[in-house]
Amino acid sequence: VARDTGLIDRLEKLLADRRAYIFWESRLDRVLERFENDTYDVLLLTDAIFARGRIENMEILEVIAAKSPVTQVLFLVEPPNIPSVLDYLWQREMATGVYRPRLLPVV
Repeated sequence: VARDTGLIDRLEKLLADRRAYIFWESRLDRVLERFENDTYDVLLLTDAIFARGRIENMEILEVIAAKSPVTQVLFLVEPPNIPSVLDYLWQREMATGVYRPRLLPVV
């Protein structure tokens, strides 16, 4: 989930020599439609999922986790949004014990 296609272009170049299928959506609710019929290895979320400092449609992430527990969810966010992501992951871990957040800076 990203606002523009710049990230997908970079990922396609990076994974060009592998058999990888990359799909782009601008909103999290559209991702849910994809999970109705398919499962995915990785869901990469960017700052596009944020509104007013909180994750929009957070319940959609819960549905995706239930439909496809094998999917790894990666958050690629700017530093100001890190507390919101960590808060979400902490709440999720307390509720289910599923998520183990790891904070890795990318330069």
